[in-house]
Amino acid sequence: MHRFVRSYVLPTGLCIATALSIGAATADTAIANPYLTPQLHKDQVFADVFSKAVEVHGEGFDPYAGRYSGTEAYKVMDPDPSKPMFDTKSPAFDKADYHAIATLADGGQDWCEQGKCSVNRQTSGPIFNPLLWGMPTGELKVGQTWQVKVTEPWEIGPAGSETVRVVSLDTGDGIVTLERDGSGTGTSQDDGRKLPIMVQGKKVQATVTAGASTWSGLTTIQRGLILNDEILIRRPVTLQTEAGTFSGEETVYTLLNLMPMTGFSYPAA
Repeated sequence: MHRFVRSYVLPTGLCIATALSIGAATADTAIANPYLTPQLHKDQVFADVFSKAVEVHGEGFDPYAGRYSGTEAYKVMDPDPSKPMFDTKSPAFDKADYHAIATLADGGQDWCEQGKCSVNRQTSGPIFNPLLWGMPTGELKVGQTWQVKVTEPWEIGPAGSETVRVVSLDTGDGIVTLERDGSGTGTSQDDGRKLPIMVQGKKVQATVTAGASTWSGLTTIQRGLILNDEILIRRPVTLQTEAGTFSGEETVYTLLNLMPMTGFSYPAA
């Protein structure tokens, strides 16, 4: 998803994670996986369409709903799977256009622009990111699971833990579908901004304090490239405003899909 900070609904990120073994599955980011390791080609072009929706409801204030959507196009400048480089552009709806030469270093775990790198906290993005999912070794099998320790907040969720499960495999086309279920306590990268809510006909700015979060998602990946990704997270929240303090529940849903390539060309400068 888009990299720069937006309003309350719309910063981006993914989480830091360390994969642990469960059963026969182990985690080792140094060992490539044919389903999960990017297999890109120089000058390859592709694009994603994405959307994020936030809903908050509770007693004493009007329900809040916000949504952000856009597209992001990528042109592969260096296909190195450990540090692919992209020319990326994102003409997001109702936001300034975004353009950068970006390297996804350390196998996608860091996002680097102009020589400066930061943790890649995106909920979803162009390629598989082992920081969130871990990197299992050996041959993947349907039903296989492994545990992931989430050590820092990510875009829409807090630090916590996940269980990842292999839902389906297409060995011929190198496609895997993974399911993630997780929970955690604390803030997300999206927190720290004010939430505009209506209280008795008046708009007020609310400071959000989050309770324990739970999330579930489904992602399909082809040779390291994200084909589609969806995730829903829920948590109780406390909203502090000049009009009083309110309790509510927040639901965040994000969706990303690879766009059809027929007739698509990389956007001109």
